[in-house]
Amino acid sequence: MSAQFNQLGASRGIQSVCLLGKDSIARREAAIQQLQDETHPLQIICSVDIFGEGIDIPAVSHVLFLRPTQSFTVFLQQLGRGLRQLPDKDYLVALDFVGNFKQSYVARLAINGYTSVEDFKQHTRKQTQAKQLPSACYVNADTDVQRIWDAEIKRILTPANKIEILTALYEELRNNLDRSPQLMDFFVNPTSPDPSVFIKEKKLGGNWLRVKAYMNDLSAYETTLLDSPAEALLQHIEKELSPSKSYKMVVLKTLLTLKGTTWKVADIAYSFLNYYLTHPDHLADWNELAKTVEPEQFPLSKVVAHLMRMTLDKMANTGGEFFQLDKALKQFRLREDYQAFWDDVEFKELLADRIDFALARYFYRRDKGISLV
Repeated sequence: MSAQFNQLGASRGIQSVCLLGKDSIARREAAIQQLQDETHPLQIICSVDIFGEGIDIPAVSHVLFLRPTQSFTVFLQQLGRGLRQLPDKDYLVALDFVGNFKQSYVARLAINGYTSVEDFKQHTRKQTQAKQLPSACYVNADTDVQRIWDAEIKRILTPANKIEILTALYEELRNNLDRSPQLMDFFVNPTSPDPSVFIKEKKLGGNWLRVKAYMNDLSAYETTLLDSPAEALLQHIEKELSPSKSYKMVVLKTLLTLKGTTWKVADIAYSFLNYYLTHPDHLADWNELAKTVEPEQFPLSKVVAHLMRMTLDKMANTGGEFFQLDKALKQFRLREDYQAFWDDVEFKELLADRIDFALARYFYRRDKGISLV
């Protein structure tokens, strides 16, 4: 694009420069100064991976979009590069060459103050007054553009297109990361939906492996796990251990740090206690420990009793296909069918992603006062 601009602008004294993420701060600052200098021929900066946010060049009068996005945040960040105020700057020209032809609603809804498709849907369901543009702002849309917007908005309000929307959201994060996304990638990205939405959608397969298979995004190793005991164990962690407390996920996180597939309850107890001691913001989830004056002095025997009475016993009862608890020997073990998978490093990485997601989601929802069911 920069080469084309330079070719077209050569006879008119207009120059363009291309800036990439690898370019030095000094080169970027020089280009910014030249762009703002009315006597300098540089009038265009083409950028990749930079200047999308956090850059302040008030004199910018034109913004050209060459990157498709379904993220409301990214769209507004890009648009915002040209919305800085300056005396005698009356308007901004924004040219979208990509057009988001499959998701054209992003521009209209984002400009009107919606933060996501779900935000717009909830607003519509409540039948409250539609959000309006800020005062002194207006959008003058061509009739054909308005018709496209209306058709797209009608489309996203139709439940039959949920799969299409989820597929598009998955592909966007996949492209942004330039790799196959994990559950935690979705969870920590503020513009992405809760990955539980994908897992709960039966048409996508009912678990994260099947979701990735639907998206044609399985690794060679993940493909070998389909229809195996390993898939059943992963699905159990994703769906059947929806916790009312954090205990089960902390136990599973602990098990990943211990050797073997049969564990002494005392060894589990030591790491279990250490998790809460090293995560003071999670301490309140364990009432007995939180009420202790000196949590560091909490007896290990009480931790063992807590695990035997509650967590490990429940894990063995609700997940008996996978785990067993020997109360006489005070041992917790993984059933034989799953032991070979558990010992595999790649499988443990998949387990860790699901456990970290379940734990992070639990504490997020608890802290926000959202139902944990």
